[in-house]
Amino acid sequence: MEDVRVYRGTDAGSDHELVKGSLKVRLAKVLVTVQQRTKRFGTYILSSPDQHHEFFIALQNRFQTLTDQDEHSIDAKWEQISTSYHATCEEKIGFRKNLYVQDGTKRTK
Repeated sequence: MEDVRVYRGTDAGSDHELVKGSLKVRLAKVLVTVQQRTKRFGTYILSSPDQHHEFFIALQNRFQTLTDQDEHSIDAKWEQISTSYHATCEEKIGFRKNLYVQDGTKRTK
């Protein structure tokens, strides 16, 4: 509590008073474990036209197999789309690697 004020009003036979206060909220930092971190894909590989075309064809082939299946649930369709996209990314472009330079700074590539 930073500040509290009592505002008195007309007396109507009640012991209730208007109280106004201000609070200061401090938020705690949430620690993230290694398992909770999301792995990022190395999208820098897609800057090459050959790699980009190869990734696009592989992704297109996976989505063609999804259209052949008949799913009625939106959640099931989304799960299939998400898993096919992630599987194609892992297979074709891989994860981003963190490179450390000799001076101790971190570069991503």
